[in-house]
Amino acid sequence: MELKKNKLAIYMMPLLAASMVVGCSDDDDDEDLVCEAPEYINEAGDACIMPTVDSPAPNPNLDIDPPGETMEAAANQLVLNYVDPNASPEATAIDPDSPYAEWSLHLWNNENCDSIAEEQLNTDWGDTSVVPDGADGYGPYWTLDLSKETGCINFILRGADGNTKIIDPDMMVDLDTFTDRAVSLVGSSAEVYDTREEAWNTNPPGINKDNRNAAWVDATTILWGEEGATLVLYVSDSANFGLNADGTLTGDYTAHQLTAGTLSEETAAKFPAIADRNAYMLPEGIDAKAALKGQLYIATLSEGLWIEKLSKLQTPGAIDALYTAGEDDANEQELGAMVGDGATEFALWAPTAQNVALHLFNADKTAMGEAVAMTEDMNGIWRASTEAPHGTFYKYEITVYHYQSDALETLMVTDPYSMGLSTDSIYSQVIDFTAEDVTPAGWADHVVPEAATSSITVYESHVRDFSAHDESTSEANRGKYLAFTETDSAPMQHIIGLKEAGLTHFQLLPVFDIATIKEDPAMRVDILDTVGKLCGLNAEASVCGQPEATIIADLLDACDPATQCAETIMDDMRGLDSFNWGYDPFHFGAPEGSYASDADGVARINEFRQMVKALHDQGLRVVMDVVYNHTNASGLTSEKSVLDKVVPGYYNRFNQDTGSVETSTCCDNTATENAMMEKLMTDTLVVWADQYKIDSFRFDLMGHQPLDSMERSLAAVHAVDADNYFYGEGWNFGEVENDTLFVQATQLNLAGTGIGSFSDRGRDAIRGGSPFDSAEGIRTAQGLANGLYSNPNELNSGAEGEKSQLLHATDIVRVELAGLLADYALINSNGDTVRGSGVDYNGQPAGYTDSPTELVSYVSKHDNQTLWDNNQYKLPTGMSAAERARYHTFALAFPSFGQGVPFIHMGSDLLRSKSMERDSYDSGDWYNYVDFTKQDNNWNVGLPRDDKDAGNYDVIKAIIADETTMPAAADIAFSSDVFQEFLQIRKSSPLFTLGTKEAVMARVDFHNTGAEQTPGVIVMSIDDGASAGADLDENADAIVVVFNSTQDDFTLNVPGLVLHDIQMNSVDAVYSDVVVGAESVIVPGVTAAVFVMPQGDAQGAGIPVAEKSFANTPPYGDTKLYVRGDMNGWGTGNEAEFIYDGLYSEVIELEVGAYSFKVADSGWTAGTNFGYADVTVAEGSMAITDVDGNMNVAIETAGLYRFDFNARDTSAQTISVTSYADVAPYGDAVPLLRGEMNGWSEDNPFAFDTVGEYTLTMQLTAGDYKFKVADADWGEQGINLGGEVTVSVDEVATLVPGGGDNVLSIEEDGEYVFTLNAFNINKPTLLVEEYVEAPVEPEPTACELLDPSTDTAPVAVPLYVRGDHSGWAAEAAYAFTYKGDNIYQATFTVANTINFKIADDSDSWDVQFYVPKGSTDDTPMTGLLLDEVYNTWAKTGGAFTNNSIALPDAPVIFTFTVTDAAAIDDYTGTLSVCQPE
Repeated sequence: MELKKNKLAIYMMPLLAASMVVGCSDDDDDEDLVCEAPEYINEAGDACIMPTVDSPAPNPNLDIDPPGETMEAAANQLVLNYVDPNASPEATAIDPDSPYAEWSLHLWNNENCDSIAEEQLNTDWGDTSVVPDGADGYGPYWTLDLSKETGCINFILRGADGNTKIIDPDMMVDLDTFTDRAVSLVGSSAEVYDTREEAWNTNPPGINKDNRNAAWVDATTILWGEEGATLVLYVSDSANFGLNADGTLTGDYTAHQLTAGTLSEETAAKFPAIADRNAYMLPEGIDAKAALKGQLYIATLSEGLWIEKLSKLQTPGAIDALYTAGEDDANEQELGAMVGDGATEFALWAPTAQNVALHLFNADKTAMGEAVAMTEDMNGIWRASTEAPHGTFYKYEITVYHYQSDALETLMVTDPYSMGLSTDSIYSQVIDFTAEDVTPAGWADHVVPEAATSSITVYESHVRDFSAHDESTSEANRGKYLAFTETDSAPMQHIIGLKEAGLTHFQLLPVFDIATIKEDPAMRVDILDTVGKLCGLNAEASVCGQPEATIIADLLDACDPATQCAETIMDDMRGLDSFNWGYDPFHFGAPEGSYASDADGVARINEFRQMVKALHDQGLRVVMDVVYNHTNASGLTSEKSVLDKVVPGYYNRFNQDTGSVETSTCCDNTATENAMMEKLMTDTLVVWADQYKIDSFRFDLMGHQPLDSMERSLAAVHAVDADNYFYGEGWNFGEVENDTLFVQATQLNLAGTGIGSFSDRGRDAIRGGSPFDSAEGIRTAQGLANGLYSNPNELNSGAEGEKSQLLHATDIVRVELAGLLADYALINSNGDTVRGSGVDYNGQPAGYTDSPTELVSYVSKHDNQTLWDNNQYKLPTGMSAAERARYHTFALAFPSFGQGVPFIHMGSDLLRSKSMERDSYDSGDWYNYVDFTKQDNNWNVGLPRDDKDAGNYDVIKAIIADETTMPAAADIAFSSDVFQEFLQIRKSSPLFTLGTKEAVMARVDFHNTGAEQTPGVIVMSIDDGASAGADLDENADAIVVVFNSTQDDFTLNVPGLVLHDIQMNSVDAVYSDVVVGAESVIVPGVTAAVFVMPQGDAQGAGIPVAEKSFANTPPYGDTKLYVRGDMNGWGTGNEAEFIYDGLYSEVIELEVGAYSFKVADSGWTAGTNFGYADVTVAEGSMAITDVDGNMNVAIETAGLYRFDFNARDTSAQTISVTSYADVAPYGDAVPLLRGEMNGWSEDNPFAFDTVGEYTLTMQLTAGDYKFKVADADWGEQGINLGGEVTVSVDEVATLVPGGGDNVLSIEEDGEYVFTLNAFNINKPTLLVEEYVEAPVEPEPTACELLDPSTDTAPVAVPLYVRGDHSGWAAEAAYAFTYKGDNIYQATFTVANTINFKIADDSDSWDVQFYVPKGSTDDTPMTGLLLDEVYNTWAKTGGAFTNNSIALPDAPVIFTFTVTDAAAIDDYTGTLSVCQPE
């Protein structure tokens, strides 16, 4: 444009303004026009104008030289450039330090765009190999090989993490438009430009118009991380706001100056992740609702009024505040197409739309007249009333600003509230749920079976898997809803058998409208179709050289299963066949069409209802798998994007820094924290529960949704179906992890809600390892139910480490069997009494529920390898198929007999295999086949898909080469029958389904526990004796289940047991080997045996739960607590030691003064971070007051003070501070070392030292000595400490009052110091150390700073004072300088009490020095004093405490003198800290 001719003048303006005063010229020649700052030349170039917020000045700091092209495209090549608006104009190269080095392209071909050369493709999302070929100061570029120079290519541009999209939508380059095959992108824009200059001109580096990191969070507040002299909101109704190359603005817009403000507490709570950003307030009088319909930018302006930063706005917070915060707002309205008497009301919530029109269509999709104008109400709902009857198809035409194009768009969209749809969901359909054509015969009055929540057992199915290749199902209904109506078919007969055995709930994988299955049969191809049909849809398929009439399944049958033959064929069919799990939501409220006989119209509704009724008629309740955490697509370009076209930027969750849609779930995450997305979830759940009689809902990735949203949805569903059960995946990950954005519906947060969550605890312990293992790591990670320790495979050995893993796994499984209750009490494998929450699972509590019905317990589901496949990875080579089937059913026993909700993957009872597929979500019928005739389990039908399992191929090939892994039909039948027996047993007694925490804790107990247990055996009793309370089972006083995972028989010494009658008559012959005696039973290996203690005429004694004391169990497990406050610089120098019965205690020496403090762990973690409001001051304590939320105690007399924190009741902790009388714990009684080293004499008494410690020193020769610590009367005075403990030098040992003799192991002759610590008199400890004579502490010298020395320093690495004052880093401000004569000095000012050490600059603290407490205790001393000289100790590594010292508000000198630079765990020099005069 013309302005470019004045670039030089514009950019010289700041330099010339100080020396030139030039008025505006009337001369026609404007070439020399120069303006005085702050004036600038207007866009026409003929006048000087003053900058304003409406018309900002050019930015003099911009680089205004546009880039040239990087290179020309060679033949069959595309050059793809990216212009980075944040780039430096200085040239860079692609090297490891380049910001673009790990950026990558994801490339794929499809039927629409197929011009990428085969060798260039990286269709696996995890393949990040297509990195830039070069870069300059404007950004990176790629050279891509093409198969042809016409057509188009597909790509996604990703950042360095391989997942975050730089540009949101899937991108396409049309090679017929860009014939030179060199194109450019810029910022986050979805536009493709011909040249880099063209792209650059839309968004020159320096301002970055594509930022989208500001958020309009409520009606009046915008949050942004930027600040400037002036903040302005620009609103363009016509969406033509633009940025010129010089930073000036173009287009039609209104400017609103903002003021700095304060975020309200309510809004801060809603946006915790960005609440600390700068808050800017809108001016009064702005029409916020009108503004939201336009293009919005926020800008910072300099004092010279030029734009420095720009950002688009994320607006969901403002939309919610303006449209949903009041009464009778948008979230209280009914939406969709509502059929009434003589009229159909259409209501579409689109508050940012500028216009909406309704288009109606006939059955043949021809228009029913002109578009119907819609009117917007105050709630942003566009309404129209028509006579369109039930069955009418319709779409909406919306004119709306879209953030991706940064422009107004006119879009044709379906209804987010679609209840009915056309084929492939192109049109919505008006539905009257009472209409005859959607109502099957008997629907209205059919009986919905009842099932108590405590009795639920779930079987997870998939509509297509269920019947797609079952020959007993009519051909027309195979893989369809109506297959469930054929009760004589093999699949239905199997399900009926399970129901009769005890199954209550039948779960369907997603059956809402799915985006990834083509609903037009002509566009689908399945394995029973021909090669000709496949090649007509995918001409590149590997089988296209075969005769066209060949059936694809025949080619698959002919494949060598040890090769990739089958997976290659299935890969060619992916996206074209009828199979997908369905986790690709398109329309949340309508059934999937591909499962209906006709996808076009109402058949999907009628047939879905027929399916539900058929299952209800068999006595099964129906569960629907729902996916509200993501959509298949968002943005402007995808035909599968609905919500993000209706209200752009609202329904999906966007990254607060980049503005890109979050994709941590797999796809485009939804934002159920936004009121209207929650409403869409709730409303459609109610439709499914009310109109389709769905009895329960399973939520995919439920942890990505707010807990309160889930609870409100549950309440709404309960209003139409009072016993509906919610459960789902409570995994904690992604951008929402750890409640970052809101309180999530995650495992640990769900306690008390009644909502169930899947447990990874029992799953991993039983199966072994985790779903994320690979290659030999899978095989190594055996579990409780496939040989861990007891039957190791060739990669394991049965070593002690495996035994430890097994013992911990059994602890986890015990908690799982008890409903995974957080409060459940058990004896762990160490012999300690712990709660379920005190058993560790990868750093989390194993137990987390408040009710057993909040646990969904499983060992296999659709995700990950099937139970059979997982076991083949782990079981030893050469094991018979029959024994493999036995291990398989043994694993199924755990969820079957536990107190949680058992969840069974369809076919798990039939040894189902997916041929080792890790993730079969779209792997087709070949890998997902289930044979209900029980002839084949689908094992070894081909290597699994390479994009998921190629890294496992070597292990898989070795396993499938073992012929013993192939099961026979008899093995499948055995597994099926045994599982049905498990269901019958569970159904036989209410003791397996207690249903409440109180009942489980009162009745369920475990035996064979503690340190002396038989590893791998779990014995669970469920009491129904007189002391348990109500007589729940009139046939039993108790039930005992023995899970014996070992190879050996296990004897349980409990009298009065009989084997359950179902197992007495079991198809499993091993149960005949169970020995039942009057006083004991013997259970064979790899067996889950159920015993009954028969009840007589009245309740007998049963097997009461043993009392368990938590007195010796720290309430917070292994988490250490500290007194942290002014006395130690708020560090961790004062650990509060666990004493007994909830009490933590620490004695601290304090000077006169007031001390604020808390009791907290090392990381200030929620739940173990206690301030004044979290505790009650105990009776007898000194006065403790509230100072800024901390506890505060005033010390009037210097001395020792005891801090007691009592967490016996973790909901009512107490604190006490008292003066500590330093008296001996045993009073007048004297502890004596009595043993073989002194003839068990009284010759070696301990002397009381301080704070509970006694010491003695004696000469010993090398050898082992039995000994005790006792008084002269062997305990009559209260001291007799044994425990049969082996005591080693330098290791703290815990002694046991009254225990057996200990053993002391001495390796070298010498003098040894014994330190007995009886501060915790219930758990006294003994530490034996070799005596080290402390150097004589020298007298202080003058406090002066010495001159530096160039001599070689004694320590080879730089030294620093590292502590909380430096963030524990090695900061230059706290560095030591070598002064010569082995002296180092550092000087600085820190007016605070600091925790510190002297150390090198390594992250691992390889070299460090500190002041120890004394010659017999190398623990760092706290409370060092100025002007004292201390001996120092040398250590390596950082896992111990620190020194502390109170420093004045003045310079101090740290003087460190080295006497032995090579010393480790010994004295090494001296340290003094002084304040020079």
